[in-house]
Amino acid sequence: GSNDLQSLNLSGWELDSITNMSFMFNGLKQLISLNLTAFTTKNVTNMSYMFFGTKKLANLNLSSFDTSKVTSMEGMFQGMNSLTNINLSSFDTRNVTNMSKMFSMTSTNPPITNLDLSSFNTSQVTTMERMFEGLAHLQNLNVSSFDTRNVTNMEHMFYYAFVSHPNGILDLSSFDTHSLQRADGMFNYMKVKTIYASPNFVTTNLTPNPSNIFMSTDNLVGGNGTTYTWPNYTS
Repeated sequence: GSNDLQSLNLSGWELDSITNMSFMFNGLKQLISLNLTAFTTKNVTNMSYMFFGTKKLANLNLSSFDTSKVTSMEGMFQGMNSLTNINLSSFDTRNVTNMSKMFSMTSTNPPITNLDLSSFNTSQVTTMERMFEGLAHLQNLNVSSFDTRNVTNMEHMFYYAFVSHPNGILDLSSFDTHSLQRADGMFNYMKVKTIYASPNFVTTNLTPNPSNIFMSTDNLVGGNGTTYTWPNYTS
């Protein structure tokens, strides 16, 4: 059956009349090779769960993708438990409103260590819930371009990420959380040492307030040397 597909060559596919690619490669559990060279997506608005559950795919080159009209990337790479390399430098996310569960991993410790999203424009995004959940081996995450002024939900956003990188740094200095309403579990079980934030990282509009956002992030060290103390794990 289709679940046994190991190799798929879609190079040169011009799909300019297609607007919905949600769940397109969903559940191809044995896929190890996917060629998307010159695979075009210029009118696609929905890419939700597009690669969801392609558990064995290690490399994904999406440099041919035109995402300028996409509004949903929900769960797009969720459950890609073997993902090692992904190139998203060509992504135009100016119209995306939903990035929830985009890279969420729940069943294994995926090997990916570097994720560069510095080309992302997130000015329209309203939810980043579970976006990086479970990326346990992450060492470098570049979200320096993130504009989060319209984001209302960051629940479990970094839940169980950076677990194997105890001296890690998470730079959220571009984050503005004045619209943020939901943040439960945002940093729970992370093992980073340092999180950078600006004065625009506020917790004024959270529900509940305080929210539990630092559960078991016991490697965190404050700027003045203060260390994590149970039960001080709320916003």
